[in-house]
This record gives sequence, C-alpha cells and structure tokens, in this order.
Amino acid sequence: MKLILIFVLFFSSSGCNNVDNKKNYSFDEELYTCSKCGSFLYNSKDFLYENESSKDFKISFSEKVTYDLNSLDKKNKTPLFCKICNKKLGNFIKGDSTTNQERHCVDKNSIILKKIMK
Repeated sequence: MKLILIFVLFFSSSGCNNVDNKKNYSFDEELYTCSKCGSFLYNSKDFLYENESSKDFKISFSEKVTYDLNSLDKKNKTPLFCKICNKKLGNFIKGDSTTNQERHCVDKNSIILKKIMK
C-alpha cells in the first residue's frame, strides 16, 4: 500500500502540472505607428511629454517622417508628415537658442501604440 501511495505521489507531482492559459508576456519595446499606413515612427524611449491633444518626441526613426525647415513660422514650427503615406502627423518644433531642443509634437489621433514582443 505504501509503495502505491509513493508511486502515485511521485508521478502526480512530476510532469503533470496545471496548464496556465494566462501568459505573462513581457514587452521589449513600445513603438508608435502611423494611424494611416502602420509604419513605425517613434520609440517610446524617445517620448518627452504629452498634453490633452499631442505627444512630444525627441526624435523619430530614421527616414520615417519629413518636414521642411525652410517653412518655419514665427514660433519655429513646421508641419510634420509621415514619409510613407504623407499623412500630417503634427508639427516639428525647432528649439530656440537657449534650449536648442528640437521636438516632434504629434497629434494623438495620428499615431497608435504597438507593444512589440521579442
């Protein structure tokens, strides 16, 4: 009887674990994509701050957005576009002489957050 009990305890505890359907995914990156064409534009690591209508980023992925520095207005702003589909994303703001911090002020409805697993 003891042998059967040991046998049952040994095999019931090894290899027959309960399967957990709730997977704990870890997301390595959070990327923002264009809401029109889906191309990857910004990494959440480059996020600066946000307000009610926009999110500001330090930089975009290389060659993904376009703007014309020759058309800066009095506030040092110029329209910012997705280079793939030409959707207007928001404004590029050139830093002033004291901060010299350029930023991309992107309308919240122009981008979608995607969580990427690796």
